[in-house]
Amino acid sequence: MSADEKHIESKTEPLPPEVATNRPLRQTESLLLTVGQGEGDLQGDSEKVIQAAVEYVHRMGGGTVHILPGLYNLENAICLHPYITIKGSGEKTILKKNATFVTPLVRDSDWYEYGIQVKDASGFTPGNGIMLRSKNGIDIQGPARKITISNCRFANTPNKGRQKCIRIGEKVGQVIPEDNTFTNCPVQIEDLRKKPVSKK
Repeated sequence: MSADEKHIESKTEPLPPEVATNRPLRQTESLLLTVGQGEGDLQGDSEKVIQAAVEYVHRMGGGTVHILPGLYNLENAICLHPYITIKGSGEKTILKKNATFVTPLVRDSDWYEYGIQVKDASGFTPGNGIMLRSKNGIDIQGPARKITISNCRFANTPNKGRQKCIRIGEKVGQVIPEDNTFTNCPVQIEDLRKKPVSKK
């Protein structure tokens, strides 16, 4: 031991009695919650048990959801939160999206409706993810003054489905499309406000 080390050691004094028994500071650890089939903190084989784990870890301030080996059938997307990590078990953890069920609407839906009517509801169960498709994409009608359509992706299967992505009615005011992408759409924007000029 050097002279400097001896000097430092000689200056070391024990803690005062009033604080000597205080609990030492500990480093915080991230929460780890396991999801499995037959084992784990939460057990199941669908997206619902994974989502339940994500929500619990989120309420605890963040952490990791570890999905143990198994096949998990997904009827809906898994919605994440900040400070959440989903970790699998390599190739032994399989997340499989179930087959899509498609049925037409009995009638068109309108703004602010709480529900829709479908022709065949046999393929739906509570918690399913649902996507509504329109033949004409966004249809803007009425005396709207200013509408911005931004960062939207319009996609169509070639030669099928919607032909017009954005349709603007005759009485609509200003419409501002910004940074939108169009894939396989024969008509990107149909503007009915543009009247053809008749020749005399």
